[in-house]
Amino acid sequence: MTNLDEETFAAIHRVFAEPKRLEIIQKIREKENESKVTCNCVLGEMEISQPTFSHHLAELSKVGLINVIKQGRHNLLSVNEELISAYLHSLTEKLKI
Repeated sequence: MTNLDEETFAAIHRVFAEPKRLEIIQKIREKENESKVTCNCVLGEMEISQPTFSHHLAELSKVGLINVIKQGRHNLLSVNEELISAYLHSLTEKLKI
């Protein structure tokens, strides 16, 4: 597995610093095995406003941590496991763990 470039690593690190963004990723992962995951499905389980949720979703999508696919009136969400694995690998390398 290759390490991420410094700019990508730092961008992902900043995104992960917000607890609600981690919660969004966790909710998506929990539901991915059950069915297609929509924004409303995740938002309905969180104590967060729709505009704040949209902002966090945009930040997660911008760095590539989640995939957002428009399907009709819904946005389907999935976690980019490959990028998260690359981030964790880079973090491990940087910390010499």
